[in-house]
Amino acid sequence: MKLMERARKYLFSTKRSEELFDLRLELTSEVGRIRSTLLRWLADPAMRSRWLHVPRGPSGATDTPLHRACELLDEALAPDLVPLVSPFLIEGSEEVRRAIALLLGSIGSAACVPPLHGLLRDQDPWVRLHCVMGLERARKAGRLEPACIGALFAALATQLSQPLGAKGAVLLLLSIDQGKALATFHDLGYFEPGSSALEPLLTAMNELGILLPRAEVLSLLDKLEAEAHSQPGAAQGPALQMLGGHRAHADRRRLERLMVDGGALSVYAARALMAWHGLTGLFDRIVAHEREVGFAGLSSGERMWAATEALHAEINNGGLAQYFFNSWGDQWRVALAGLQVMDDPERADILQAALGRFGPDGPSEDREARYEQLRRLHRKQDHPFRDLDDRYYAVRLPFEVATARWVIANQQLFG
Repeated sequence: MKLMERARKYLFSTKRSEELFDLRLELTSEVGRIRSTLLRWLADPAMRSRWLHVPRGPSGATDTPLHRACELLDEALAPDLVPLVSPFLIEGSEEVRRAIALLLGSIGSAACVPPLHGLLRDQDPWVRLHCVMGLERARKAGRLEPACIGALFAALATQLSQPLGAKGAVLLLLSIDQGKALATFHDLGYFEPGSSALEPLLTAMNELGILLPRAEVLSLLDKLEAEAHSQPGAAQGPALQMLGGHRAHADRRRLERLMVDGGALSVYAARALMAWHGLTGLFDRIVAHEREVGFAGLSSGERMWAATEALHAEINNGGLAQYFFNSWGDQWRVALAGLQVMDDPERADILQAALGRFGPDGPSEDREARYEQLRRLHRKQDHPFRDLDDRYYAVRLPFEVATARWVIANQQLFG
């Protein structure tokens, strides 16, 4: 079958795209050869209704021929796509508008501004979110033209008051022009305690390491704490975290007290204290170091922290079964030792109980052998760790508090 015949089969087949996975992979690798024909088909008025045909099945609305074309063309983005996909915005569903919003944002050229202006005002919040996601992809790929982001700056700033996409819009605007973005946010009142934009704004600023002046943070915290007595707000935690970034001696006791008995604020106090001690980004540095020297080349403290962080992430994502299935399960001895030295006895007991279900010798430290052990456990019981997963999720001591407390007290173990 010729290449273009295979492309037509993939795009307009009544089968689900998942059933044509191999064909999609082939066409993705050949998109340069089929691109001009795809554009000619998109421009053909006689084919308009075929592009929007919804296949049968629960995922049909997100698997139209136009969706499939957008996925293929994502590998060959250019401004010449704009006039070809924009007309489908008028007659397309919300799912179609989302796909086009992502595609146009990912192109990031000045030609995309008119349709993106309309999409950023779309009634569907997921359409607006896909605009932001696409523009962020263009920025990371170096395709985002100054004329495009400049024309969309004000429209993007209004996304901060929306429940979806606020953090992404903040990250995008601050990365493009920090000074202009901060001035715009102040002018729009986003730094006021009652603003719905405040929490995602402060969260994004913390992620980028951008701090408001300490006096402004303290004033904001006072206002937020006064409001919290009647109506607790989500912005109080990120504001507290930002305070730690200033590393002022006068703030240390306050942060230490809140990490111990701050309730919902304890995690943010832990992050603030990590920043106060200059330890922000330590885990990322450990991961980068591990890539260079291997796990065995890390210091003892680095190994224990990396192993416990991986354990926690795997369990939160898919439970203990996922942890033991994946490669980080090789390091269960280090993870157990880490939980024990971090004085996190409840999580250590849960891991110990899980190890016992593999028999007296515990799980193998070889992934292939451990996979066979897991298969035997699953043959006996569908969810052999479900009760332990539930216990893990119910632990009251926040994991970030336990790790931050230990890291801060043992900084000498970290290179």
